[in-house]
Amino acid sequence: MTALGQRDIHSLYHRDRNCLHGQESEKTFYMHHSAEKEYHIDYHFAGSKVPARPFEMTIGTHEAWSKLSDHVPLITDIAIED
Repeated sequence: MTALGQRDIHSLYHRDRNCLHGQESEKTFYMHHSAEKEYHIDYHFAGSKVPARPFEMTIGTHEAWSKLSDHVPLITDIAIED
């Protein structure tokens, strides 16, 4: 178990998409803006107190962001209930 996992902190992407690290289907980084050099290196971490739902995760596309950055946005909207 990772040091973060020992503290009950986990990647929301991996929890939401039900995949292991290294098996991400969506990429967040394109080295030198190149679609051929794609990686998933951006994360949002949270503890187990963040509910499994409701939250919505959106990842930008290479096509929309490649002229602006080699990263695409990783946006997580979390509904906090009182």
